[in-house]
Amino acid sequence: MTPGAGTGTGHSFWARELLADAGVDRHDLRWDEYEHVDRAVALALAGFDSERSELVEGAVSLASNVLRRWRVPRPDLVAGLVRCLDSRHSHVRGDVAMVPAGLVPAESTQDVTSAVPVLIMATGDSYDRVAGSAAAPALARPGHPGALGPVHRWLATGSRLPFFRVTSLGQVLLPLAGHADELLPGIRRMLVDSAGRGCSGCRGPRR
Repeated sequence: MTPGAGTGTGHSFWARELLADAGVDRHDLRWDEYEHVDRAVALALAGFDSERSELVEGAVSLASNVLRRWRVPRPDLVAGLVRCLDSRHSHVRGDVAMVPAGLVPAESTQDVTSAVPVLIMATGDSYDRVAGSAAAPALARPGHPGALGPVHRWLATGSRLPFFRVTSLGQVLLPLAGHADELLPGIRRMLVDSAGRGCSGCRGPRR
């Protein structure tokens, strides 16, 4: 998923597609100004239900920008994203699953617990970007016991590497500190694998 470019009108390509379809000038919608948030949310909620995958991806991009920037809880956006995890388009599911994964930092006020049942199902998705790189780490944020198996598998496979673009390993594991004994084998496996690669995976993707 491609987030905004750092300014309130720096919408992703797919968000611009959604705005154009809705007849909205992209320069007239700023997700970094709170008075525009309700409008952005309304557009995202409408886009979630589109039959066109590119418009759903645009809605996901708008929702991601709002959820990451504003500390005001938006359960309507989280619920809309949960619905999209059932999309028939694998790339949409991948983009959607990355959003709660991006809300891992403890300072986030967004409650993703409503997404837990669907995320547990998503860990069995045939598309690895959904199952490994997004859904499993996202489950760790609320410290849900259902995250243990998926996160353990995530640690023990190479699918964890793309996720470092979203957050750090520590942010994923900290909420599960009470289950350290169960996760330790996966952590050991990760360290062994990283040592074999010269620990390139420990630093995240190269710029």
